[in-house]
Amino acid sequence: MHVIERKPKVFRGGIPFMVEAAVAYGGKAGAASNEGEVMRFANRVPLLFDAGACAITEAVKTVEWSRYGLKDFEKMPVTILVNFVSVYVPYTGAGKLAIAAEDEIVAEIRMALMDAARGVGSYLSGLKRAEDKEKRKQIFLKYIPEVAEALHDVTGKPKAGLEAQLRKIAEKRTVGLEEEDAAAEGALEKIEEAEEEETEEEG
Repeated sequence: MHVIERKPKVFRGGIPFMVEAAVAYGGKAGAASNEGEVMRFANRVPLLFDAGACAITEAVKTVEWSRYGLKDFEKMPVTILVNFVSVYVPYTGAGKLAIAAEDEIVAEIRMALMDAARGVGSYLSGLKRAEDKEKRKQIFLKYIPEVAEALHDVTGKPKAGLEAQLRKIAEKRTVGLEEEDAAAEGALEKIEEAEEEETEEEG
């Protein structure tokens, strides 16, 4: 889970508000329906109905989740939690079931969600790198006995020693590829952060 608490903002020319957001992945996240779940709150009070008319739902729809490794968000074990904090909550009706989708509010919730999603995306990227590393390693290891046998026939060196050397090479090679992937992922994250900061400044 990655949790974000944004700095206070204002809407309607001067009413202060703040957004708290969290994105949870794995475990029992989204377990209630085996799908992505959005939990909405206003001043820590759950909003259980009229989700379609809520600013939180509107903001969730505007986020490009695939950028954070959540391409199939609706089918993944993901839970999104958003809490809107303000002395005045612009509800859509007297029933206080949903928050009005005002531009300043939707934009701020969207930024909070992207901040939280970036942390989850980094975690998912790490899992994928570990999985890819293991796959590469297994491919190398699969052919080591055959390569060692061929080298033994050519050089006359002990097969056991050749296999040991080849295993060391395989380990170093997979670690090197993992570091390259991590560096590329880090560069991409910096680009995304810069783009989001630019979007926030424009807003």
